[in-house]
Amino acid sequence: NWHHHYQIIRQASYEGASLSTENEKTSLIIIAEDNRVYGKLHALPQLQKSDATTIILGGGKDSTNNVSQSAEDYDSDGYKSLVSGRATHLLNLLCTFNAEANDASNEIAHGDWVLLYSDVDTVWLRDPIRIVRAQLFNESKCQGPTFDVLASNDSQNVTIDAHYCTGFLVVSPTPSSVVFLSQWENELRANPQLNQPIFNHLLWTIKTVPMRHHRLDEDQFPNGLFFFDIWSENGKRDEMLRQKTIAVVHNNFVIGHSAKKRRFDAHGLWNLTQL
Repeated sequence: NWHHHYQIIRQASYEGASLSTENEKTSLIIIAEDNRVYGKLHALPQLQKSDATTIILGGGKDSTNNVSQSAEDYDSDGYKSLVSGRATHLLNLLCTFNAEANDASNEIAHGDWVLLYSDVDTVWLRDPIRIVRAQLFNESKCQGPTFDVLASNDSQNVTIDAHYCTGFLVVSPTPSSVVFLSQWENELRANPQLNQPIFNHLLWTIKTVPMRHHRLDEDQFPNGLFFFDIWSENGKRDEMLRQKTIAVVHNNFVIGHSAKKRRFDAHGLWNLTQL
């Protein structure tokens, strides 16, 4: 479902590209957490046709060896072990692309790229890449990004400091980001846990690394509570959809694959009836 919407908005983005953005390249990297998922993803025709898509085996797990054949229950030990690998995935990708950017023969401009992580329980209605790049870079890109991290807000109150959601993150290739991701990784490896509380604790309370961080606009990147519940009740959601303000909808504040699928389907955002 996520990839269905991704293909639509990226195609529209390419077709409407201006001269200033048409040469910007986007690489899609899908992380499979076990061999069974890895094999299924490689078998999907729409992924086989995409030259810009790479599927990597993130967890290095063998699905035939004590790996659950169904989704892990939220907050279970298996779930905590799974999501505790997120910092490692992001750190590995950041360091890999940083190394490529430092290669003078590579087309990637140093400091002129970002790493965007998105959970699969999101739907992209507009291209978020251009939105976050506009927030990170001014007209003179040689000055580098203005923030190390951008994240969607997972707070129930937009008037207070954000409680960042680790399900939609933008990370700039800065030294501070590398150090912070390393600290996050160390905490998760030492004690597998839900990755979001410790992420926010390190960023807002510990503050051992001077991080420039900011939340993404809730009108463009609403969490599930705003979009499906609060905005649905007060009519704001339909108005925002008509104005095409919303870029990414995150189907959180509900637990379980079946519940998320029903919620997407009830709001016209589920497009894979065969799944």
